[in-house]
Amino acid sequence: MKANGDDILRLKQYLRKRLLSLGFSRVGFASTGQVRREIQQYCQEWLLKGYNGQMKWLRMSMPLRLDARRFYPEVKTIVSLSLPWGKPGILPGFIAGYAWLKDYHAVIRERIKSLGQELKDTFPEVRFRYCVDTGPVLEKYWAVESGLGWMGKNTLLITPGYGSWVMLATLMLNIALSPDRRLKSRCGDCTRCLEACPTGALKGPYILDANRCIAYLTVEYQSSFSPKEEVLLNGSVFGCDRCQVVCPYNQNGAPEVTTDSEVEQITAGLLKKFSTLDRKEFNQLFALTPVRRIGWEKFQRQVELALAYFKKTEKL
Repeated sequence: MKANGDDILRLKQYLRKRLLSLGFSRVGFASTGQVRREIQQYCQEWLLKGYNGQMKWLRMSMPLRLDARRFYPEVKTIVSLSLPWGKPGILPGFIAGYAWLKDYHAVIRERIKSLGQELKDTFPEVRFRYCVDTGPVLEKYWAVESGLGWMGKNTLLITPGYGSWVMLATLMLNIALSPDRRLKSRCGDCTRCLEACPTGALKGPYILDANRCIAYLTVEYQSSFSPKEEVLLNGSVFGCDRCQVVCPYNQNGAPEVTTDSEVEQITAGLLKKFSTLDRKEFNQLFALTPVRRIGWEKFQRQVELALAYFKKTEKL
C-alpha cells in the first residue's frame, strides 16, 4: 500500500470495526520495534532467576520476543486484540474458568482466519501474521503499548470493562499505521491479587515465579510432583483463578448467589466423577477444551491429589 494518508486511515478504521464485529472487545495499534529497554532488562533478569521453570522455550525464543522484527521482518504495526470469555461464576475452582470452555486458541484462530481473505480482497497490499500465545511474541507487552489495557500486579492484562477475563491475540501487519495511546495503570496501592496467591508465586508486584504458580504446575509442569509441590496445588486440577477473582476490575456482572456449601457439593460430585474417567472418556469429555492438552495421566493424578486435599481440609 502506498503511503497515502486516506488509505492508511481507512485501513485502520476497517480493521478496528471488522475485528470488533468478530467479537473482540478491544482492538489496539502500536508501532513495532524492540521492546523498551527496561522491559528487556526485566525479562533477562526473570530468566536468570529461573522463574520460567521448565518452560525452556521462553529462554530460547526471548531474542525474538524482544524484537518482533526478528520474528516477522516485514512487520510495521502490531495490532493487539482481546476476546472476553466471562467471569467464572459458580464453576468449581479446581479447574480455571476458561478451561471449561472451547479452547480459545481455536476460537480466536477461526475469527482471524475469517478476516484473512476479506482483508486480502479489500486491501491486497496488506500482509500479516498472527499469534494466539503460541508464537514468540510478548503479547501482554504489546497489548499495553497498543492501549488495550494495563498490566496488573499479578502480571495479567487488565482491560476496561472486562478486567482480566480476556484472551489475547496479536496481528503483525506489514503496513505502518498510527499507534494508539497507552492507558495508565489504575491499580494504585491495591495488592489484593498478591495477597490472594496461596503459594507465594507472586514475589511482588509484576514478579511471577512460575515454579510456585498453580497454573504452571497443573498445566506446563511435566515432572512428577515432589511432596512440597503437591502441597502447592491447593486442590487445583487445571489452572487457577485466585489472583483474578479478587481483582476490583473483575467484579462486573450479576452478584454470586451460590453458597459455599453448594459449590463444595458441585466440587465433590465432579471430582469423584472425574476420578473414574478412563482415557477414552477423558478425551471425549474434554475434546474441545484446553484441559485435553495435559493428557489423561496428568489429569488423573491431579484429580487424585485434589480429592485428597479436600478430604484433608474437610471440604468434601
